[in-house]
Amino acid sequence: MAIIASFGTVLTSSGDFATARTLLEQALQTANDTHGYESVVTLGLKENLAALLLETGAHQAAIPMMREIIEARLRTPEGNVQGLLLTLNNLANAQLSAGNAQEAEEMIRMVVTARTRVLGADHQHTLMSRNTLAGTLHNQGKTAEALEI
Repeated sequence: MAIIASFGTVLTSSGDFATARTLLEQALQTANDTHGYESVVTLGLKENLAALLLETGAHQAAIPMMREIIEARLRTPEGNVQGLLLTLNNLANAQLSAGNAQEAEEMIRMVVTARTRVLGADHQHTLMSRNTLAGTLHNQGKTAEALEI
């Protein structure tokens, strides 16, 4: 399973998205059957598949998958906060790409708030999220608010 997933990632990097998707879907199914729906392994593979879907423009398929990942991470007792914030950030970007600017703005605001609290205001991930928020606001015509970010 790990070899299949790694090969899928390599194929994604080389641009063979169709084969990569097939391999990642197979690895995800195996992980789900072997480790369970909410295991760290399964969620990681699901995250990789969602990223591939985003990269190929399949936003409508990636968005529900990322929502599932977020819900599972919220239920996981050991809770990977950084992973959760990354998935929320990726979901917000997917919403932006799908034309759902208002929903994306709300998510990005949550990510900025959480990353500021967890990582600090000057951490690179916080700054990248603030930049995404400013761009989102600007694209919605909220330029004055964007400049304050």
